[in-house]
Amino acid sequence: MLFHGSADGGIEELLPRRTSYEINDEAGRGNRGAVYATHDGCFAMWFAVVDRVRLRGSIRSIVEDFTAADGSPLPVYSFSVDYRELPKQLWRDGWLYLLGRGTFERLPFVPGGPPSPEWCSTQAVRPLARIAVRPADFPFLAQVGGHDDGDLLRFDELADVVRNHAVGAWPTERGVVLRVTWADELADIAEEYLRLAHKWLPEVRREFRRDADGVTWLHMDASDTSPDMAVMVRNSYQDLIDAT
Repeated sequence: MLFHGSADGGIEELLPRRTSYEINDEAGRGNRGAVYATHDGCFAMWFAVVDRVRLRGSIRSIVEDFTAADGSPLPVYSFSVDYRELPKQLWRDGWLYLLGRGTFERLPFVPGGPPSPEWCSTQAVRPLARIAVRPADFPFLAQVGGHDDGDLLRFDELADVVRNHAVGAWPTERGVVLRVTWADELADIAEEYLRLAHKWLPEVRREFRRDADGVTWLHMDASDTSPDMAVMVRNSYQDLIDAT
């Protein structure tokens, strides 16, 4: 069996798509358009009970498999959120979905390296069962660590400013293009926004362009080698696309 953690208790079918972004995905395993799961129930439970809607910044999590002196398996875990978020109520009730392994492949930590705890399927997967879990069920709740996401949180703030000035969005083959209302507030943060965007999402090229009619457009184009990233970019602005 494999496990998939979620806040949604009504999933009938898991679809192969990616809605979140894994930062510094040097191994190339984290930003695929796929269904993700793991053989480790505690690792999956983290994604079920951490409230990613209210949480600001990134989450960091990993489990590495070692062997104890007596030969028994010894998994070693690490879970972390931005240190500013630790005093807040970060937790929610969630669900663990049980999945068959048939369409999944186990991903290596790095290409050609040892196996990681992550598995993925490029096909849709129907859960076999689900288990309700609460934050108190997560055994490492009191041991979650903190890291510094200062620049990333600043980028999120600037991205909200850009979105607030968007008056339309159109999907493109490699991402999305936004029509924005240019104003002093946007002009003041545009350079910093582009710099931080390149730092945190280097696979997506962003550029403000002004056409002959004086209309300003923000082009977001994923690299040719990141087709799944293009889908993620479009999905993140789907509400604007639908309203245009």
